[in-house]
Parts: sequence; structure tokens; C-alpha cells
Amino acid sequence: MVGSEGACGSLILVGCGKMGTAMLRGWIANDAASRLHVVEPEGTPPDFASGPPVEWHTAADTLPGELVPDAVVFAVKPQVVDAVLPLYRRWVRPETVFISIVAGKTLTGFARLLGAAALVRTMPNTPAAIGRAITVACASPMVTKAQRRLCDRLLAAIGESTWVEDEELLDAVTAVSGSGPAYVFLLIEALARAGEAEGLPPDLAFLLARSTVAGAGELARVSEEHPATLRENVTSPGGIIDAALALVATEGWRDLSLAAVAAAAELPIGQIYRLFGSKQAILCGLYRRIDEAVLAEPPQAEAGEHARDRLFDLLMRRFDALGPYKPAIEVLRRELVTDPLTAMCAGGSLMRSMFWMLAAADIATGGIRGAIAVKLTAAAYLSTMGVWRSDDSPDLARTMAVLDARLRRIERWLAPLHRPRGNGAPLPA
Repeated sequence: MVGSEGACGSLILVGCGKMGTAMLRGWIANDAASRLHVVEPEGTPPDFASGPPVEWHTAADTLPGELVPDAVVFAVKPQVVDAVLPLYRRWVRPETVFISIVAGKTLTGFARLLGAAALVRTMPNTPAAIGRAITVACASPMVTKAQRRLCDRLLAAIGESTWVEDEELLDAVTAVSGSGPAYVFLLIEALARAGEAEGLPPDLAFLLARSTVAGAGELARVSEEHPATLRENVTSPGGIIDAALALVATEGWRDLSLAAVAAAAELPIGQIYRLFGSKQAILCGLYRRIDEAVLAEPPQAEAGEHARDRLFDLLMRRFDALGPYKPAIEVLRRELVTDPLTAMCAGGSLMRSMFWMLAAADIATGGIRGAIAVKLTAAAYLSTMGVWRSDDSPDLARTMAVLDARLRRIERWLAPLHRPRGNGAPLPA
């Protein structure tokens, strides 16, 4: 019987290949079940011959007649699953959950062969062999909360697990976590080959590549920072942007050279080229950096709140984030008049930024109306920036007053995507 904490009484494991073996080892180590029955046509694997007590069977018909399992776990190959499933129909009952780690077999496919059973379909990946898998599970309607907890405990034997309610998402899961390890292995190969090409001994190149990928993966797992931030900490695009804008503030944009940016950032010019490729790309990088900072914590829509208020909050955050770069922005304002290429790049980045500000404010951006909203918001933002450049007050009171007035003028174009339910005041159309 499944306990309140997901403890398992009796459990049947069908198939003891690589994945089944990994799960069985974890269950034994963590006392996941009081009685373990394993059905493996090849008999007891040598590694388990002298291990803890597990009842081994070569076929389903040798299982005890009085056995009433809490869970039946299928870890067989996809090509044999249709022949195997009907052999376990005698245990179909509300108290028994059937868990599948069989690739490609849907809940409907299982139900066709097992009948009305509590079914859980899972998609683990190959790091299960060392207890570091990420497994995504999807349950049929008959699965209870206690059975979900039991499934979590059983899957913990091979790593982490999570749930989705839409089974169709498992196709995407397969593409990301199921196939993902192959791309990681390919990355290790590529890094090792690159090391060899630069003269490293093959053994050392492989060691460096493997340990680098393993260490970076662990850092991404335990760090609270987004992988993009971790990447930037290594590649230093933020440092390049800061260095470039500091030079712009003192020496101007027109005469800024990428060699000077590289020297100021204390990086080889080749890295500047790889990350940005041009002065205009550095400026676009600033827009993206500001956008990412603002969008990291978008405002939450509240009942009765105007869409304009959320947009106001986002745009003021942009001004706050741009504060350290105000001297450089003043120089750019003056010099871009005679630099149409950079002006075009900056204009495109601004439109893209305004699109995302509207999206984060839950304001419609599609169709002609949405396009007009983006352009009007950009105009309101640019006109407010003229005040912001000379607003030295700590709270940017003048900037807030002007921005609020500008957004009120275009409010009828700021159509919310979702209107609040309940007694909240209607948002403007």
C-alpha cells in the first residue's frame, strides 16, 4: 500500500537493462520498497547475484499469485512492449500504478493494452546510469496524489524529476533532455579536437574538454545566476559595453575605435570581433543588456490595474538602468545626427525594446494596432528621454511626470491582452 510519504510496499520491475539496473540500484540503496520483484528473461545479472534480497523471475507467470504490487515499472525495449504489457493486466486496479520509461509509448497506447489503469509515462535520459538523470513524467487521470509521490520517490533513484500535464510536451522533452546529452558529448569531442589542433596532447585535450563541460554543467546546476549571466562572466560582453561607453563619454562616438575598446576592456581585439563585430553591435548590445535587466522581473498584472501603469513602471526601470550611461548617451544624441548607419541600428534596437516592454506589460503588439502602439511608445519614450537627460533629481520626478503625460496621450492604443476578471475596474481599450 502506498503510504502518505510515497513509501512503497511491493514493486515489480519489468526489464533490467541499463535503465532498469540503474533504478534498481537506487531503490535498493534507498529502501524504496519493502519487496522488490524483478522480471528479467535473462535471469539475475552477475552484479546482483550476491546482493540484497531481490526476488528474480524470468517471466511474468512465475510471480506469486497473491502478490498485490503498489507499482509496476516497465523498463523494456519499445519493440517488445506490446507483447509484454498484456501479461500484467491481472494487476490493473486503482491501488496499483503502472509506470513506463519506454520511449515513444503513449498513455493511450498503454491503456489500449492494459485497460483502465493508473498510468504514468516518463522520459528519463542517459545520465540515469549515474543517478543524474532529469526525468519528466505525465500521469493519466486515474493517478492519485499519493501515487504521484510514489513515482517521485522511485524516479529519485536515477536523478531529478518533474511533471507536465500535457502529454504532447513529452515530444519536446525528448528533443531537449532526451537528445541533449548527445550534443553535450559532441561538444566535448569538438573541444578536444580544437585542443589537439592547437598542439595539446590528445589525452590532455580530452581531459580538459571533459572536465570543463562537467564543471560548467555543475556550476549551472548549483548557481542562482542565469546561464546567460554565467556566460557573460566568461566572455565579458558586459565589460566590453562598459568600456566602450566610458570611451564614448570622454572621446566621442565618431572617433571610437575597436582597438581602443579592446585595450580599455583588457581583451584581445579578436574577442571583441567574436562577440560584437562592430561599434554598432556594441550599442545594440547595450539595448539588449538594459532590456534583460528590466525584463528579469516584469510587473505582475493586478485586477483593476491599467495597462499603462505597468508600461510606465517598465519604462522607468529602463531609465534607472540607463543612469550610469547618461554621459555617453548625451554624446550619442549629438553625434548620431551625422552617423545615419548607427542611427538606423539604434532605431531598430529601440523598436525591438519597445515591443518587449509592451509585451511584458501584457499589451497587444500584433497587427496594425500593435505596430502603432510600438511606434507611439517609442516616440513617448524618446521625448521623455530629453527630460531625463537633464533630470538630476534622485527620484526622477520630472521624468516620471513627463512619461506619465506622454503615455496618457497614447493610452487608447495600449490594448491589454487579458482583461482581469472579477470586480476590478475595466482596463482601457
